[in-house]
Amino acid sequence: MTFALHHYLNSKLGVSCELIGVDHNPESTARNEAKAADLDAETIQFVTSSISKFEAPRPADIVVALHACDTATDEALAQALRYEANLIFVAPCCHHHLQVQLAATEPAEPYVPIMRDGILKERLGDLVTDTLRAMLLRIAGYKVDVIEFTAPEHTAKNLLIRAKKILVNDVAELAREYQALKTAFGVTPYLESLLPENLTPLLKSTRDHGEPEAPFGHQIPTFSKPTPTSCVGS
Repeated sequence: MTFALHHYLNSKLGVSCELIGVDHNPESTARNEAKAADLDAETIQFVTSSISKFEAPRPADIVVALHACDTATDEALAQALRYEANLIFVAPCCHHHLQVQLAATEPAEPYVPIMRDGILKERLGDLVTDTLRAMLLRIAGYKVDVIEFTAPEHTAKNLLIRAKKILVNDVAELAREYQALKTAFGVTPYLESLLPENLTPLLKSTRDHGEPEAPFGHQIPTFSKPTPTSCVGS
């Protein structure tokens, strides 16, 4: 996927793109570095690192994560928010962190029947996790779409969270919805603990505290930059 994305941006769209692939597995890094060398792809490189510890040479314009397991998806989203990336694409994989919380917490009464069957409980955990992720991105000032990116017969994990930085959303209402959903299930998503400091105050209900300031500026994504686009994938 990393090579396909690099080719699409540079060759199909004509966007001068520098891409860095991040993987904690050194064997994957070595294999991909060899492929990049064979293709003479000078603007693509690979780094062995966890997502949370990776430091890009400059803030990335686009952040992509394909099936980063469990909280690794949250780490990718947190890095994207720290970079103030214009575009974010993540396809989550497993959702163990929130599943554990659901198992240890008594849900609100209307949801008790769903929790009786393991498969329904698991799917509910997936939905709640990704809903909370999408809500946090909206609170951070992104337009978010949650879509299928491929047919289910190719992979059951075919959900894609697609986010584009826009003018600031109605943060006060989003914050209230976010807190209500957390309360209904008695959970806290891992992404919340990774948020940049300037976003944390926005999570509180602002009914009695006035409207919060915009988390970032009013920049709208554009590909007409004079400098190469920076893209990070994991």
